[in-house]
Amino acid sequence: MNSTNNPNSLDEVLDAYTLALQMPNREILIEYIRRYPQFEQELIDFTMAWMEAKNSPSTAEIEQEDSNFIQLGMVAAQKAFHQPGEVKRTKSSFQSILKEAKLKGLSIDQFADVQNLSILLIRKIDLRAITYYTIPFEIIQSLSEYLERNVREIAGYLTLPPMKPTTARYKSSKAPKLDAQRSFFDEVREDHLLSEEQRQYWLSKESEDNDPS
Repeated sequence: MNSTNNPNSLDEVLDAYTLALQMPNREILIEYIRRYPQFEQELIDFTMAWMEAKNSPSTAEIEQEDSNFIQLGMVAAQKAFHQPGEVKRTKSSFQSILKEAKLKGLSIDQFADVQNLSILLIRKIDLRAITYYTIPFEIIQSLSEYLERNVREIAGYLTLPPMKPTTARYKSSKAPKLDAQRSFFDEVREDHLLSEEQRQYWLSKESEDNDPS
């Protein structure tokens, strides 16, 4: 494979990437990002769409998901927007989670690690492709801590309308448009880039959040 010293088109890189594996995995994605840093966003977005093609929920499932998480959403919203204590005004407007992480000197891989998430999950959260009210509040607090932004700023950003990936020029039939917002826990179940330990950890939060006690 060519190194980053030799120019490659996005199409060539995506072709080589899809030939390198049958199913996306963390190690190969990170390897390609390191070899082609100029295509970091495209590789991540392509991988997300690739996995979306293999995990498309039915309309009935989405409706059931919305019903299951409505009470959780109310609790999360209250926690995020009604934190006790004074909120300090920040010097600059909040751009995006990943841009803020880069300003702190963290690559997407490093930032995903400190958040105990996969690269795809952190990207989907950044794109607001995951329904905010299903994201465990622990993640909101962690984002606030690492980005040195108050919780209201994080919540305000994540509750804006979802964004579509705009940097990737998908040519593969495996890469359709991303679906509408989905629940965090459904994404955890279907994310092949998460370790089993990470998956079980986050799924345990689903049980906790739905425990009426």
